[in-house]
Amino acid sequence: MTIACGKPKNDFIQGKIERESIGLVSKIPGKIDVIKIKEGDFVKKGDTLLILDIPEVDAKRNQAEGAVMSAKAQYDMTVRGATSNQIKQLEAKKQALKEQYDFAQKSITRLSNMIKDSLVSQQVYDEAFAKYQGAQAQYLAVQAEIDMTIESITLKVGELALPGYTLVSGSIAESTYFRFTLPESQLSKVENGQEVTVKVAYNDKEYKGKVTLVKVLGAYANIATAYPDYEIQENLFEIKVQPNDIKEAQELFAKATAILEL
Repeated sequence: MTIACGKPKNDFIQGKIERESIGLVSKIPGKIDVIKIKEGDFVKKGDTLLILDIPEVDAKRNQAEGAVMSAKAQYDMTVRGATSNQIKQLEAKKQALKEQYDFAQKSITRLSNMIKDSLVSQQVYDEAFAKYQGAQAQYLAVQAEIDMTIESITLKVGELALPGYTLVSGSIAESTYFRFTLPESQLSKVENGQEVTVKVAYNDKEYKGKVTLVKVLGAYANIATAYPDYEIQENLFEIKVQPNDIKEAQELFAKATAILEL
């Protein structure tokens, strides 16, 4: 590509390889118990990334167990037969026992809802329900919602994960695209749906793609092109090019330089 006065010729424009990022957070606090991934790993939807120890869930489960055991004991006493004084006591405790039992049922319902929100794995729920019946174990598993590449893990084993705090961040491999910044004076050279060729600088390969977005940039937006040749009064536009071969584009490094032939 010919460069003149620090700017590229008008038939080419430089941009960047981009990839959508994602962050995983916990909705409830817990201590990092196990880290099953490392930076650079590619994980698929449903893979367990971290396991958190959730004391709050343990406490709620134990309360539920106690309420159920108490209700069952009172029921057994009634079935076997009781004195008139015991019956009076049972009547006095009837409402309290009902509330305790309702609380026990709500606790299990909460765990069910956590499964629906992908906060607890099915295995974890099964273990928790088993302990509700008299068994052992309770964890919260942080799982991948989509296929992604792990870029950073913010906490270590033993550290406390607070609600809303990003535990793992990564990039979505299948979201790779090329982004360019184009001045208004060159806008006529591209349009939505246009088939284009993009050359990647670091590997000197060409990739066929399609223009999927043309939109005006705000005054403080991120400019992707290294040398946007435009007048001060001109608006800048973002051009997004989706590669035709998504699988091939997954191997590209994000933020590397790409060149669009206009």
